[in-house]
Amino acid sequence: MEKSSISFIGLGAMGQPMASNIVKKGTALTVFDVDAARMEPVVVLGATGARSVGEAIAGAEIVITMLPGTPHVEEVVTGAGGVLDSMAKGGVVLDMSTIAPSGTDRVAKACAEKGVAFVDAPVGRLAYHAQRGESLFMVGCDDDAVFERVLPLLEAMGTTIHRCGGVG
Repeated sequence: MEKSSISFIGLGAMGQPMASNIVKKGTALTVFDVDAARMEPVVVLGATGARSVGEAIAGAEIVITMLPGTPHVEEVVTGAGGVLDSMAKGGVVLDMSTIAPSGTDRVAKACAEKGVAFVDAPVGRLAYHAQRGESLFMVGCDDDAVFERVLPLLEAMGTTIHRCGGVG
């Protein structure tokens, strides 16, 4: 299967059903999780599994993260071998993790310095809603065109999308 230009990192209780819903709506997706077994249900639906963050994000135009906390997001996006080490200018990081506002600010700043757009879209509702494609997103985005790029992905995963202004 051909690698997708959209990657999803973090397939836990919320991320796995969200990624599954993207694939079910017909979007090609490359997925990665530190627990390889979490990738299998999404791969069965048609996603391409990756063996590392680096492999998952190679060539990606949009990288979605759904991770447990601030340190995880910072490591995956800004750490050595992370998203910003290989993402081209003009790419988008869509972080749906619920993290500290200061972490969001640091990651957004690091993305801006590399010419990569950053969208924060923490998720409201529960895993049950994620499974049904009924998540709620509170979106912070500084650019209308970038918001339009990620909107179809958000719509594939949820039913309620509130744009709350700029990042943070």
